[in-house]
Parts: sequence; C-alpha cells; structure tokens
Amino acid sequence: MSIFNLPPELIDLVIRLDIDVDTLRSCALVCRAFLQPSQRYLFATVDLGTPHGPVPRFHDLLRNSPHLCAHVRELAIVHLDYRGQWQAWYPSLAAVLDLLPNVTMFTLSFLPHVKWGDLPANVQAAICALCQRSPLVNLRVDGAGTINSVTEFSQLVASPALKLLSLKDLDIPVAGPDEIPPTHRIALTDLVLDSNSPTLAIITPWLVDGGSLSQTISISCNCTPETVSHSHALTHAAAATLESVTLHSRETALTTPVRLGGPQQKLHKVIVLLVVDVNHFNRLAQWLAVLLDSCPRSLRLFHVAVYLSARDPNLPVGEPDWASVAELFVYMDELSTPG
Repeated sequence: MSIFNLPPELIDLVIRLDIDVDTLRSCALVCRAFLQPSQRYLFATVDLGTPHGPVPRFHDLLRNSPHLCAHVRELAIVHLDYRGQWQAWYPSLAAVLDLLPNVTMFTLSFLPHVKWGDLPANVQAAICALCQRSPLVNLRVDGAGTINSVTEFSQLVASPALKLLSLKDLDIPVAGPDEIPPTHRIALTDLVLDSNSPTLAIITPWLVDGGSLSQTISISCNCTPETVSHSHALTHAAAATLESVTLHSRETALTTPVRLGGPQQKLHKVIVLLVVDVNHFNRLAQWLAVLLDSCPRSLRLFHVAVYLSARDPNLPVGEPDWASVAELFVYMDELSTPG
C-alpha cells in the first residue's frame, strides 16, 4: 500500500509514537503525507523565553507560513525583560500574539526586576487580546506585579473555558467608577492564588458568587491575616469536590488561625508551607490544631513544611518545641504526616 493511501488516523498514530523535535522533523521530511501532522505536533507547544525563543524569527515563520498559526496550542512567554534582546523583540512579540487564534494554554512569567508596567502598551494590549479571543483552558501568570486596571484583569480571564487559573504576584488596583469586575461563570478544576487582600477582594466574589468553584479539586492560596477570610470562602465554595489544599504564609507570628470552609466532603490532602519566627514557634501547635479541626476524616496526607526565621536579632533564640507539634498526630494512625 502506498503511504499516500494510509488513513490519516494511522499516519497520526505513527507520528505520535515518539513525539520529540528530532523525530518530528524526520517525519516531516519522509513524505508529504507526514508533513501536516508533523507540523501540527512541532508547533503545538511554543516557548518564547530567552535564549531559546528568538521572537522575530518565529514571527517571520508565521508570516511566510500562516497555516502554522492555528497549530499553536500551548504558548509560554518567560523571562520577560525590558533590557537586552527583549527591547528589539517587543514589536515582533505583539505581532506574533495577534496571529494566534487557538491557544489553550498560556504561561506568562516575569523576571523578578520586571513587572507588567514595564511592558510596552502594545504588548500589554496584545496579551489581553489573546486571552479574550482564545479558547484558554489553562492560564498562568507569575510575577506580573500590579496591572493597570480591573478591566484589564477581566480581559486576562475572559475565556469561559478556563479550567486552571494560576495567579502569583499579580495585583489588581482599586476599581474605577466605570470599571466592572468579571462576572462570567467558569468551571475551574485547579486554582492557585498568591495575591494581596485588595486583589482577592475582587477575585473571590467573582469565583464564589458565580459558582465557578463547584467542580474544583485543588486550591492553593496564601493565608495571611489579611487574606484568611478569602481562603476560607474559596475552600467553602469548593467543599463538595475539593481534594487537595495548599496553604502558604509568610506571617511569622502566627497570630491568625486558619480554618477551611466546609464541611469538606472529599478532601484527602493538605499541604502547609509556613515561615515562622522562632520566637513565636510556641504558637505553631495551636495554629495547626485549628486547621486540623476543620479537616474531614477523609484526610490522608497532612504535610507541613516550616521555615524558621529570626526577625529580631536582639531577642534570644529559643529551642523549637517540636514535641508539642508531634503530639497533634499521636492518635491519627491513618494520617500520613511527612515534614
């Protein structure tokens, strides 16, 4: 049988046996029948981070072969900077973003010294436009800092198909008189939030009141004194389906206890990441006891990672009383507690 007479499904299976760049390139050169499916896999995932993603060259490729634009499904823009290569790349980056219609997974990550406000206005607009028109299922933004407006945030999360939303170090300014926070319903399965209280005051009502957490199985959020009410509301809204919770806090004094919203019905894993002042370590056992009390009997893994700090070098540093923490788990035979 001629290779040209093979069913497309069989050709696709042959190519998918070993999806890596070298193999796909070889398949694309075998014959015309392999060319299109090989290109589809080659361009399904694109990383435009330096030094592996020369943006102008990719822009030229898309202009010369516009059919490739529809193949890009997963797009990552990482290590964004306002210096060096990125200064020359920004015009091409905005143009590339305008060409992609089918992105379902989008990752945007900044270097520590760079924030959203450092990006040219046309790049900001192109990113927002991409998020608005694309059938995004997975959106991750890390290190953007403060964006320009509530309206801009609504554009970033506009996709009704979102299943995973991860926002780390993204802050939203106070809404202007004519700005409306997002109101559309989504059906999240995974949520990661690490933002300040004013930002969570915008995000939490949108997700909770709109019923967007009714199918959520994993939530990760920060739990400072200012944000603990939001973590409670988020876990409460997802109580029927939630299986995993990660709580992290840099509140070294442990002055604010944290309880999960509930009652939780399916929760089996809780991960706690804490920075604790060694001089307030005596509060840790009580803090964990309150959290454990809000967990269901279905819990099987309770992982605690404690990072000790000494904020005041003038105070004597006491020896941490780990025994008081261990006593919490003496009678929990079925519970795994690494950490």
